[in-house]
Amino acid sequence: MTPAGPGQTPADAAPALVGHATRVLPEQRRGRHDHSPKGVQEAAQRAVRWIEDGKAGKGFTDTGRDRAHQLAKGDDVPEADLKKMHAYFERHAGDADAEGWSQGEDGFPSPGRVAWDAWGGDEGRRWAAKEVGD
Repeated sequence: MTPAGPGQTPADAAPALVGHATRVLPEQRRGRHDHSPKGVQEAAQRAVRWIEDGKAGKGFTDTGRDRAHQLAKGDDVPEADLKKMHAYFERHAGDADAEGWSQGEDGFPSPGRVAWDAWGGDEGRRWAAKEVGD
């Protein structure tokens, strides 16, 4: 903050800071929370509907369900969760090859597609990779 000059209060000096962007360095990001982007929220909202419709499959986990609700609501996403998201997408990248992945295919949405969107879908994959520095 710009120091106050003679006869100024600190609040009077504050306008000097207007328009100045601050850069967040990687070491400053640690532990910082971010809201999920709109595309991530939309994918998770779609997954929540599919889960409620019983399309998630028998192997769907509470972790996936919790992640879908977290992202769908736009809740803060700690760095640790972004790392888990990134790891999920790396493990499940091949799931898109299964039948029922794309709209119009038999079995759409497949349980794998429900889970993918529960973790934020393609937009979530891009966001998590960017945020964890991959």
